[in-house]
Amino acid sequence: GQAAEDVSPKRGGLGSIEVDLQTGGPMGGRMVKVLEEGACFGEAGLLHSEKRNATIMSREQVECGVIQKEVFNHILRDHFLKEEQRLVEFLHKHLPRPQSGADYSTKVARFFARHRASRGTELCRVGRPCSKFYIIRDGYCKVFRRREGCPDQELGECGIGQAVGVSTSMLGKAGEPFRVICSSACVELLCIELSELKVRLPTELRKAFTDAEASRVA
Repeated sequence: GQAAEDVSPKRGGLGSIEVDLQTGGPMGGRMVKVLEEGACFGEAGLLHSEKRNATIMSREQVECGVIQKEVFNHILRDHFLKEEQRLVEFLHKHLPRPQSGADYSTKVARFFARHRASRGTELCRVGRPCSKFYIIRDGYCKVFRRREGCPDQELGECGIGQAVGVSTSMLGKAGEPFRVICSSACVELLCIELSELKVRLPTELRKAFTDAEASRVA
């Protein structure tokens, strides 16, 4: 399935939404991410009694598991709230602060997916765009610089709280300046699709990331 920001007028329910035949999403909508096997959605609305912030539409035949609100509240609610709180606390500690001093940890926490990568996984490569924007939640990655005709030069490690993929996702560069490879046995990552990043992360937070990246690269 795919998630799209639904900017089309509502006309009496899901069955009346016009479908864009090119994107497979609602007419006037903007696709922000593709949900793959194992993904879940709808928990934010159940946790916080909020209206949906996206329309989910299947691109092919999809088999889904459904949990009723009463069952969710009885069995899963506490687990999701605790994990959300841990994530908010992590982001509060590690997100760069914009000039206004605003704390966006609570606002953006739900938009980051959790991902684990094993030692040797390449997160980005010199001269190529990253497929996602990452924040390291646990573990370390080695950073290399490539020079033509020379072996890759190891510059050091990046670890907890550091961002990967800023140059292509936020600075508009054609490729990343470094090669980043997971060096811990298991690296826990927070990630967000590039198509979703500009929609979900406030402009001044993205500016804070780019300022931090520019000073690091310099």
